[in-house]
Amino acid sequence: MKKILLCLLCLLPVVFLQAQKSKTDDVQAAERTAKLEQMLTLDKNQAAAVLEIQERKSDQVAELRDLKQNDPSKYYKKLQSIHEGNEIAVQRLLRKDQLKAYHAHRHGLRIQKSQLIKKMKMSNASQLDIEEAVRRLEYDFSY
Repeated sequence: MKKILLCLLCLLPVVFLQAQKSKTDDVQAAERTAKLEQMLTLDKNQAAAVLEIQERKSDQVAELRDLKQNDPSKYYKKLQSIHEGNEIAVQRLLRKDQLKAYHAHRHGLRIQKSQLIKKMKMSNASQLDIEEAVRRLEYDFSY
């Protein structure tokens, strides 16, 4: 009986830490969904579906965190794949007028990335630094 209680006591902090991580991820997913909802004027059903997509993305990215330290190139490939899959999933939900706004935003983002690359090349930044900055720009407002 003592062993069981001791095991439960040892596992208790792990459960609380896991719950805390998922709350942070859920908050980020809700923030991204709110941005999309405002930008694209999503209806309630679309917003619920986008929130589900964002939560799924957060879970997938959380699973990759250990890979970032062990194999960064594989991590970034998987991260890009997750990002692209979520973009497609969101696009499938949108009406024509919403798609137009979505594509306009993506166009603006491409221009920002181009300007960032030019600016960083002028300041003689390394290719790795440039790639990291572009990823941050792309994935900070990720779909």
